[in-house]
Amino acid sequence: MEKTSQYQLCQWAPEDRILREDFNRDNANVEAGLAALSVRAAAEESARAAAITAEQQARTQAINSAKSQLESTKADKTALAALQAQVNALPLVKLREVTTSAAAVQVDVSMSGIDLRQYAYVLVVPMLTCNNATVYLRVNKIAEKSYDVDDVSREYLASMSNRDNLYYHLIRLFGTGTQLASMYEYVGYNGHGNAQYAQLRASSGVTPATVQTLNFVSSDSTVKIQAGGRIKIYGVKL
Repeated sequence: MEKTSQYQLCQWAPEDRILREDFNRDNANVEAGLAALSVRAAAEESARAAAITAEQQARTQAINSAKSQLESTKADKTALAALQAQVNALPLVKLREVTTSAAAVQVDVSMSGIDLRQYAYVLVVPMLTCNNATVYLRVNKIAEKSYDVDDVSREYLASMSNRDNLYYHLIRLFGTGTQLASMYEYVGYNGHGNAQYAQLRASSGVTPATVQTLNFVSSDSTVKIQAGGRIKIYGVKL
C-alpha cells in the first residue's frame, strides 16, 4: 500500500485490503498534523501580537518624547522671550568690540549697521597702547582739518595720549541733526582729567547716518598701535 509523503496517510490500490488499523493510523496522523498546525498558528499569533504591542509602545514613546520636547521648546522660547524683554529694557547696549590682532599704525573699526540717530549717544571706549605716541580718532578716514575741537581746526575728532599707559578715555558721539559731534573725556595717571567738545564740519559731507568707519591713527608713523588692544562701542538708547 502506498502512503502520502508528509503524514503517511494510506493510498489504497484496488487490490489492497481495507483494514480498521489503517483508518485509525490515518486519523491519528491527521490529528497530530492538525495539532502541530494549531500550535504553530498560536505561536505565530502570539508573536504577531507582541510585535504590534511593541510597535504601539514605541510609537507612543516617540509621541510622548516629541510632546515633551515641544513643551520644553515652548518653555525655552518663553524664557528667552522674557530674557529678551529684559535686555530690551536695558538703556545701554553693546554694539561692537574689536581686538587688535597685529601692531598697526592705523586701526579701522567698521560702523556698518550702526545708525547714530537711533541712540542718545554712542559711547566709544578705546583701550589702546601706542607707547608715548598720541592716537587720533578720525571718521571715514578723513585726515584733513575738517574737525573743530574746542573751536580750533584739527585733523582729528579726538586725541588720546597714553603716557605710562595709565590714561582712560571715553568718547561720546552724538548724531545731532545732520552734523556729527563728540564729547571726549579722559582721566590722567595723576587723577587729573579734561573734556573736549568737537564736531565734524558739515562741509565734510559726513552725517550721523553716513559714518562708515572710526579710525584710530598713531600720530607718529614710526610708532604702531600695539596688538591686543581693544575698542568697545556701546549705544545709549533714546
